[in-house]
Amino acid sequence: MSDDAKALAARALSCLDLTSLNDADTPDSVAPLYGRMRGSWGHVAALCVWPRIVPYAKAATEGTGIRIATVVNFPKGAAHLAIAEAETRAALAYGADEVDMVFPYHAFLEGDGETAGHMVRALKDICGSVTLKVILETGAMPTLEAIMRASLIAIENGADFLKTSTGKIEGQA
Repeated sequence: MSDDAKALAARALSCLDLTSLNDADTPDSVAPLYGRMRGSWGHVAALCVWPRIVPYAKAATEGTGIRIATVVNFPKGAAHLAIAEAETRAALAYGADEVDMVFPYHAFLEGDGETAGHMVRALKDICGSVTLKVILETGAMPTLEAIMRASLIAIENGADFLKTSTGKIEGQA
């Protein structure tokens, strides 16, 4: 493999999240991932786990430079602001370095972009300098235009990063 190809592969690896969001995940079942976060070409951007696992993942990865991400409003993308706010505060209290929120795509698809934008803004305000990634659930979006509108709403309201899919719906990304 050429040096350019190796550099490109290392860059790609550094942009990926290693994720385990299985319903039955426990600190012990996620532990094998810790050994997969680093390789000869570098390390992943973050390890994404359920909020209940964040404190264990933080302790296990201390000093590695690998960020710990977790999810809120996951996986359904509901428009329940108070619940999403409470989940976000809990995620930060657990020590998450990044919060991945599911965009309230049902409300958006019903024509309520204002509620969707308000939730992104509210969670970004809670996150402050902590990275807020917004999962658009593009597999549920009927058109590329809808994906573009949802993306703009998320960005305009403080999203630091956009993601495509939870991986939990048929069709996914």
